[in-house]
Amino acid sequence: MNWQPAIFAILMNFTAGQTHAVEEVPLGTWETYSPREELKPTFSRDQLREIFSIQADHRHGLHGGWRTEVEVVGGSHYRFSVERKVEGIEHPRRTGVVRITWVGATGQKVMRDEPSSASYRPGEHPVAEPEFPQDGKALGPATTEVAGTYRAPLGAVA
Repeated sequence: MNWQPAIFAILMNFTAGQTHAVEEVPLGTWETYSPREELKPTFSRDQLREIFSIQADHRHGLHGGWRTEVEVVGGSHYRFSVERKVEGIEHPRRTGVVRITWVGATGQKVMRDEPSSASYRPGEHPVAEPEFPQDGKALGPATTEVAGTYRAPLGAVA
């Protein structure tokens, strides 16, 4: 496989539906993360155009992303959308993963509202698993909308 440097740029919009106003996520609240320094790709931010970029180089196994926390009201519906532009990557959906994780007041995982119907531990409330918004319409060359509407579990605050 011919290794190409890759650029992953995103423009995010997180809005609350029903009676909640549009949630503007301030650019300054976004931070980068990587599990280890030697796996960290190059991050950049164009604040004028509100674009966050991740660029890989010749090293294999780079891992990192942008993250922020948004206050939510448990039980409310939220629409998440992002324009994902990926260049030099064979499988953008597997590489530019978008994930929403629901957390409680102290940062812990929250439980699902509905009890489990599984044969083991029936009736118990399992942990609310992360949401993975689906790829939507193509917006241009190498650019795709990734979006979804989700109900925050009752115990979620972010």
